[in-house]
Amino acid sequence: MQETQTKERFLRIDAVIELTGLARSTIYDKTRLNQFPQPVDLGGNKKAWLESEVNKWIQERIEQRNQKQQENKMKLQTPQIQEKMTALLEQFNNQKETLIMIDRELAALHTQQAKNNATIAAVKSEYEQEAAAIKAKFEQSHALALDDYTLIQKAKAELKARLDFFTATGEELEEKIYQKSEQVFTAKTQLLATRKHLIFSYGEALVNEFIKISTKLPCLEA
Repeated sequence: MQETQTKERFLRIDAVIELTGLARSTIYDKTRLNQFPQPVDLGGNKKAWLESEVNKWIQERIEQRNQKQQENKMKLQTPQIQEKMTALLEQFNNQKETLIMIDRELAALHTQQAKNNATIAAVKSEYEQEAAAIKAKFEQSHALALDDYTLIQKAKAELKARLDFFTATGEELEEKIYQKSEQVFTAKTQLLATRKHLIFSYGEALVNEFIKISTKLPCLEA
């Protein structure tokens, strides 16, 4: 039985351009970089390409395109993976909302603390001014009337009570800020852990899907 042999045909540069759609300079550049079939020397400074090799090169480009499209179309379609990813996304979103809420509460506490500190500074200033006025009055008269003394003591007591109140408020705010900061740290740590788990699970699913698809690709078949 006589074997059928495929007839080889030479293609000159114009035919290669028409067949591949590449520019003349691109064909020469790719040939020089061994990214395109090498031409055959026909003698007399004439070169041509084997049609079968050019067609093989075209087919390889098509297979590369198809493989890339398959990779881009990888879907996490199994119900188990979808359920897992949905649960992780929901957990991540809930943790994110919790972190945002706690962070806002912490910011509000810092605002209260700043106002309280400003009030303490104002009370201290008022106390110092009152003390300076008493001192000036005493230096002028070298004596204080009983009524003046009573008013001074009353004013001092009121200012001290106010100062004690706002100082206690400041200490309470410090404790609340510390606790809230701890909550923010914990919430952020949990969010980052879930994010890491989400990325790992998604990447693992993609790799498994890629392996599954790759085993079906013609270029990997024996």
